[in-house]
Amino acid sequence: MSKSTQRKFSRYVQGGTTDSSADKLGFWDRKELPKSDTDEVITLDPKYQHAPWLLAFDKYGSVELMWFIFQYNNILDPATEFVAGVKIRLPTNNRLHIELLANRPEV
Repeated sequence: MSKSTQRKFSRYVQGGTTDSSADKLGFWDRKELPKSDTDEVITLDPKYQHAPWLLAFDKYGSVELMWFIFQYNNILDPATEFVAGVKIRLPTNNRLHIELLANRPEV
């Protein structure tokens, strides 16, 4: 399995700046992600409760982007904050890949 700093869609690559050594992650400086008027506001359906990977797959085609949904919505505790009935914002798929993730380094 690859390290978190070696995966293209990892939070530690796309979501900020990470110091790391050969065997440890160091300090992670979280990137602020700007909101847009084109964002979709959704109310979490019961099928997504405690299943952020399913929403990431349904919306963006990759389970690896669930970290992005958390970071974009400032969700720290998925067990209490990612539950049915909660409203969250999601950028369009194009905006996510072209604007928000495009300028990040490739791994």
